[in-house]
Amino acid sequence: MFERIVFRPLLLFTKPYLMNKKEAYCAIALTVVLSLLLVGCEDKKGLNPAPTAGGVLEVYDVSDTLRRTATGTGVRVISRRPAVNGTYTDIEWIAIPHTYIRMDGLSGNGGSAFYLTAKAAYTFNYVYFFFQWADNRENKYWRPVVYEGPDWTAADNCTTRADSLTNPVFWARSDDDEDRFALLFDMGSAVGEYGTFWGTGCASFCHGAQAGLKTISGSLDLWQWEASRSNAEYVDIFSGDNRTQTGFCEDGFVDATGVHLDSGDSLYTPNFDRTLTPTSDPALGYVPYRISGGTNGGFAKSRYVFKDSSKPLRKCDIKNPANEDNLWKKGDPFPSFLMRKKFTGDSDPQNPAYNNSNVDIMAKGVWVSPSLGRGRWTLEIVRKLDTLHPQEDVVFDIDNTKDYVFSIAIMDNSGRIHSGSQPLTLHFRPREAKNHQ
Repeated sequence: MFERIVFRPLLLFTKPYLMNKKEAYCAIALTVVLSLLLVGCEDKKGLNPAPTAGGVLEVYDVSDTLRRTATGTGVRVISRRPAVNGTYTDIEWIAIPHTYIRMDGLSGNGGSAFYLTAKAAYTFNYVYFFFQWADNRENKYWRPVVYEGPDWTAADNCTTRADSLTNPVFWARSDDDEDRFALLFDMGSAVGEYGTFWGTGCASFCHGAQAGLKTISGSLDLWQWEASRSNAEYVDIFSGDNRTQTGFCEDGFVDATGVHLDSGDSLYTPNFDRTLTPTSDPALGYVPYRISGGTNGGFAKSRYVFKDSSKPLRKCDIKNPANEDNLWKKGDPFPSFLMRKKFTGDSDPQNPAYNNSNVDIMAKGVWVSPSLGRGRWTLEIVRKLDTLHPQEDVVFDIDNTKDYVFSIAIMDNSGRIHSGSQPLTLHFRPREAKNHQ
């Protein structure tokens, strides 16, 4: 693993009086070239960290940190919490030092090796996470269904054309996956096939001979962010501003019987049912139930179908709403899932409509296109310290000295192959003030 090398030009000029002007210019040029080359000697993912010793991610108290914005006459306080929008602009984050975490295939399941940068903060009621990692390609379409029939033209008559748009043999499903990020927290002395979670991390629970992710005893809290299914645009509950949008992490838990979604309704459901459209070819038959209509709940039609404003796919729907209402063409992808509802807040025991434990966690990831040959994801996550679902969620108690063991997995366009971390420790630093909000 290469780390950034700082080239010191003065080493070339220990005796400048021995060089004439031409030699000096050549030396300067050589210095610049070598500096650029050496700066490029780095991990393939583009991060050059000085890893924090001990695998500890410290959580800083930002309860009394004021975020301010300039006004015409002075400064106005706008928030005491980082905005959950997938950016790196909040002064709370800037004031917190980076922690660099090594990710690799040995700690994961065949993924590549690179460094992840992380930060964490808390207020009186919430814990916040900031993660950033290099990824040169954004994968945000989770296994779309694909139209494989002949192209449609404006002259076609949908009522008489034999190759109907709804014919099962014209619909397949893509193998393209999505980028994903997962956190696993030990909820109390979890033991896997090869040892404890705090001793071996994820390797004991999902990489052994046992089938699937499971424990032998104890349980783990599983948070999974998905670039397609859970990264849709929603209202930020803290600002109430539709322009500040966030998604969520799917919240589940792992026990001796496997992986389970926390209680409550999932926010999405499949947009096809192959049992209703059987074909002799197992790769076909993925006819979409519904297509987007109206405003689509504010979701991008190219990526989502919002159930409440959708309509059934009919043979005369020859314009593809996921492709700006152009006529269907062979190879057109289409969303393979329905968004069932809009997520407008975290779990609230006083409001049964939003009392979904499986969407306790708000999150937003933003991908930035490659710059100097490398792109990156920035992901922000927030959750209540105590969700009031202790059987399903880890409870963060900042008033005692307890640390929390966790691990990270990052999947690049896959639901299986991933890079993983060694077991890590989450340590809450003492509160810095008594006046918390």
